[in-house]
Amino acid sequence: MCLIFSFIPATIFLVIGYFVLFSSSKAEGNIQKYGQILAI
Repeated sequence: MCLIFSFIPATIFLVIGYFVLFSSSKAEGNIQKYGQILAI
């Protein structure tokens, strides 16, 4: 049961990281660089 609840935050962080990486690919300049660093 505890293992299932540990996947919930991991999934949320994965979705947020993917969204940041996707939005940074549309950005330009320093914002793109910071977005790629945050996604990693």
